[in-house]
Amino acid sequence: MKWMRSYCLMGLAGSVMTPLAVPVTYAQPDLGGAFCGVCRVQNLPRAARELKPPVGSQIPVIPAPVGREYPYNAPPRAANSGVQIASGETISVTLVVIAAFPDYFFGQSEDGYWGVRVNYPGHTFVQDERVAIRGTIGTSEEGELTIEATSGSALGIFPVAPVVLGNRGLAGSSSPVLPFGRYSHPAVQGGAGLGSPGVLVTTAGTVTSVSPDGGSMTISDGSAWLVDGLRDPEGNPGVRIFVDEGPLPPIGAYVTVTGVGSYYGSGGLIYPSIKSKSWWTKWHWTTKIPVHFVRVSDDDGGRPAGITPSQAANWVTRANEIFAQSNLTLLYDPASDFSDFKSTLLNNMSGSNDPDWAQSSGLANVVASLFHSGKLVVFVRQAAGGFSWWDLSFVAMPAYNTLHCGTLNTSLFAHEIGHYLGLWHTFPTDPFPDANAAGQYFTSHGSNPAIFDGDSLPDTLPDPGIRTLECGSTSSVTLGGVTFQLPRDNLMSYYKDADTLSPLQKKRMHWTLGWRLGNKMPSQRNAPFGSGIMEAEDMIFTTHVGCPFGVQWMTQWGESNWSNGRQIFGGCSSTGEISFVFTVAQSGYYNIAAYMSHAPDFGIVKFYLDGKSTSTVFDGYGELVAPSGRRQLGSKKIFLSAGGHAIKAKIIGKNEKSSNYFMGVDCFQIN
Repeated sequence: MKWMRSYCLMGLAGSVMTPLAVPVTYAQPDLGGAFCGVCRVQNLPRAARELKPPVGSQIPVIPAPVGREYPYNAPPRAANSGVQIASGETISVTLVVIAAFPDYFFGQSEDGYWGVRVNYPGHTFVQDERVAIRGTIGTSEEGELTIEATSGSALGIFPVAPVVLGNRGLAGSSSPVLPFGRYSHPAVQGGAGLGSPGVLVTTAGTVTSVSPDGGSMTISDGSAWLVDGLRDPEGNPGVRIFVDEGPLPPIGAYVTVTGVGSYYGSGGLIYPSIKSKSWWTKWHWTTKIPVHFVRVSDDDGGRPAGITPSQAANWVTRANEIFAQSNLTLLYDPASDFSDFKSTLLNNMSGSNDPDWAQSSGLANVVASLFHSGKLVVFVRQAAGGFSWWDLSFVAMPAYNTLHCGTLNTSLFAHEIGHYLGLWHTFPTDPFPDANAAGQYFTSHGSNPAIFDGDSLPDTLPDPGIRTLECGSTSSVTLGGVTFQLPRDNLMSYYKDADTLSPLQKKRMHWTLGWRLGNKMPSQRNAPFGSGIMEAEDMIFTTHVGCPFGVQWMTQWGESNWSNGRQIFGGCSSTGEISFVFTVAQSGYYNIAAYMSHAPDFGIVKFYLDGKSTSTVFDGYGELVAPSGRRQLGSKKIFLSAGGHAIKAKIIGKNEKSSNYFMGVDCFQIN
């Protein structure tokens, strides 16, 4: 159930919301639904924007410890000399075509040990064809070996399988000596093994960045966290994957990708990559979510919640059946993903109306974040009802033998995960006891069908949410002369055995999951810790070109999730910018971080320090109005002289899914 902040007509941060145009009669198949317990409803007005001028202030900042130098990682990846490449020499070689294009192809040796790009306009070779090539040696701008072919002939079909490599292995720390002598590819600092240029390879990892133009993404398999770990030019961990067509998976998704190992240059440095074409590369991506169940009892061990490891497995099995339509899979091992926790406070936790809510939810968030990082944590307790929300780090469930309409509530677990991943109910308020109460509410609110639009998603039906209709098979209800088709099959309703999700619900779930994965599953919060915190609303503004701004209270979206409960909202144009002035008391190397906001109408922001690019780009688009968490400016500490400085946040575009170019700036931290 959606335990808090349920809205009838939800306004978006920075948006002007208009009532949905809803027809009088709706049609939807009659299937089934789910039920959960406690709800708290807050039909709050849209957060007001205070247009008063912000107050300037100077924040004392503690410099970096003496003797500590940055970066801690190895120096940026530069091309090593390797074996000297000779250009212009003629060679003859036999290759297997692994990717063919109109004017060139990639070919590799039959053993997969090395590969090369062959520029051969007008060739007719196809993938898996063995070919004899004669040509001259050349190099690309990145130092990648090429052959300028003068002739070639087909020798038959010779299928090859991709070489499976970790991310670091794609880069290579040394270079293979090729059969024709001195020729080689550049090695890359931070890599391992012989590298993969020109070779058909498969690698995998979690998506850490997607380019604004949709032409590439960066993925990490964990090797990026090593001392000499790999990062892309913007500082995102992992290796870059180039692809000519989308759609690309969202940040946080786990992908397995096949393509041609390659390089690309940026800022005079060499970076490893995979070059992938959608029409020949096999893409497989699915999002897998590890789950851990915590059975709660009282402080003395009494009143343990009614759940066993095998019963938890039943919940997971049913949820996976439902989430298969969303390309989500829950991972659960009864032997290792089930534990016990003694806490009367958690055992009685009943939602945001609980007088002990601040303490109980705080404890649950801490336990989930500290002891089970990287997992979806489920507390099963004695209290009735289930609940969760996007800004909680856990799901709360009642005992296993919870009934709805006289049978086990098999959809409840998946329903609560829906809330955990950002989905609202299909209905807007606490359910009405009967149709008469719903009808009175409808007419008292102007007989506007949109009043029953609980989630503001245009592909889900408005739902009155009437208790007496949850069971049975009633497919429609007429209120005040308007007939509503009931969304009986939608998982986020309370109808019995509901188990479907709309495309926009699936989209929101994936975005929210990616947002969570950026913080190893706990919800993101703009809650900087330590010194050097500067609230954006208190800083001095030097410029705000094409970006009128004001102070915005974040009450409607959970002000405790934003530092000081406020942000600077900028109604920016496509090139708008705002600059923030600050001072440091002492020269030194500093970590500089921004805490921003996501929203459906926010643009892509690039950060500059004293007029120079920090290389940090933040995509403000979000399916939810949500805090970004910490965003490091630059990939290393930055030297600041004592005195005044300015951070500029500039709009450089927008995600194709975003409806505008606005931005939200919460605070900065410099220490």
